[in-house]
Amino acid sequence: MLELAATEMNLAEAEEEVVRVDETIAHLDDVSSRILKREMQALSVFDSLPNKQEIALSNQDFMWNSAPLVQ
Repeated sequence: MLELAATEMNLAEAEEEVVRVDETIAHLDDVSSRILKREMQALSVFDSLPNKQEIALSNQDFMWNSAPLVQ
């Protein structure tokens, strides 16, 4: 019985670790997306693209206009 309880605890800990890893991956994906968007804006990449392509690349939930640009 103790082995079953220990196994269940180990499984719960592993599941929590998976959730933490998934959250970290989502955060890193968001950060890298914002970095890429700022770099592309700084290089004026979007000036030569149709609006439809820019929308496909952007995250509509993020306020891109407030992102700082490096000149």
